[in-house]
Amino acid sequence: MLIHQSRKIFIILVSGALLLCPVSSFALSEGALEAVDLSGNAPPFLEAEQVRSDLQVTHWLLKHNYGRYLLLQENGTDWEGLFRKLEEELINSANPPLTHHFLKRLMEALSFTEDPQLRGDLLLGKRHYLHQVEPKAAFYSGIQLVLQEGRHRVQPNLDFPEIADHFLLECRPKLEQLFPVIGDRIEEQRFMLGMLGTLKPSPLDCVFENELGISGNLQFGLSLNRGTRNRPDGPMFRVIEGHIPYVLWYRNGRDGEQATVNFFKAARKLRRYRTLVLDVRGNHNGSFRFIEKWLRELTSKNWENVIVREKQTIPMLRGLLNRTQWDLRFSSNPLVSREMLEQRRLQLRALLEHFQENEIAEKWIETKFLFKGNPEAPEWNKRLIVVANEHCGDGCQFLAALARQEPDSYLIGSMTGPFPSGFTVPLFQLPHSRILLSINQRLHLDHEETPVAPSGYQPDYWLFPEMSIQDVLRFAGSL
Repeated sequence: MLIHQSRKIFIILVSGALLLCPVSSFALSEGALEAVDLSGNAPPFLEAEQVRSDLQVTHWLLKHNYGRYLLLQENGTDWEGLFRKLEEELINSANPPLTHHFLKRLMEALSFTEDPQLRGDLLLGKRHYLHQVEPKAAFYSGIQLVLQEGRHRVQPNLDFPEIADHFLLECRPKLEQLFPVIGDRIEEQRFMLGMLGTLKPSPLDCVFENELGISGNLQFGLSLNRGTRNRPDGPMFRVIEGHIPYVLWYRNGRDGEQATVNFFKAARKLRRYRTLVLDVRGNHNGSFRFIEKWLRELTSKNWENVIVREKQTIPMLRGLLNRTQWDLRFSSNPLVSREMLEQRRLQLRALLEHFQENEIAEKWIETKFLFKGNPEAPEWNKRLIVVANEHCGDGCQFLAALARQEPDSYLIGSMTGPFPSGFTVPLFQLPHSRILLSINQRLHLDHEETPVAPSGYQPDYWLFPEMSIQDVLRFAGSL
């Protein structure tokens, strides 16, 4: 959960109902609320004017509700040009576009945002089509390189013996990425050859050169660096003791659980160590409140880091009402009862009336993680190494941000994934295609109020399947 400055839980209201009209007759007055159409009566294809109208509505919705719209515009995104190009492509096709093809192309056009909370659902008869923007992920080759005198030399590899000790010249397409990985020595700069993208790329075609200057091509595929999620019924934590303690935190502990008591005891024992490794890979449900209690046993230091800004507008509140209607129909979460959803609906209607009566056009709400250490615990004097992957819950996100915030600390693993996760986003329905469009109204910032990418924090050093805990410990011992 996000913790407000008062240290109380900040509850974000969710879910609702609205039928949007064509952009030419946008009526956002008090009486415009209607239920979204979840009947599946979407048209199988769209005429040119219907395509044009739905794209105009989509752009309008993004402009007034998407939390990263202005940020992307300031960084060079030509929103008008993007929708104009997509309109020309769809209208100039030989045949009217099928509605589910329109949805697919719309999401593909928005893929540059890398924001997986941008999503489109289409109920067409008995079919449910779903397309969403994919977050960025690392695709790797298994080829490691070492930087030597300004050139990247290939490390010997049983899978690619023909290019051992060759130098990398270039790759096609020119989208290759050299991911920093842990080397054998602290002064050694080692990299994994791969690509960072939202969809699995085509094979790379790279040129390598030996010491005699003879070059040749090698084509190879890329694998997704996929992390795993921890089981909720698995162990709570593990400590690998040694010169540098390695703590694996798998999940929250329950009150009264012996493992919880042992976890807090372990924190007090760790006070005397200068370097600490915290491995939170796969900990997707670990909360800030739980790890906060553990850290209070370790330090008296105070921190604030992860910040979330949420945009509130009248259309956005109507979109949240739409989400309630969707949840009443489709939600499979056993913790969310019909009574809870009805209560959310009443809260949202009251907030919507407040915005309308006071003519509030736009409002931003800010929440952040605030950690206050135990005054009786020692001062923070540690080098922190956090190991994380994309299955990163609130507690993991706080620790990842802390590794970025504290000097002489490191984040290792992979990108930490979208944040916040599990919160409801507004839902809107396009007038002609009947596509249900989910739009993220939040903006994730770091402790310096710099926007964090939707795919999360990038690590200082990446971990790939061929690497292990021993690599992390070797790195920690070399600092």
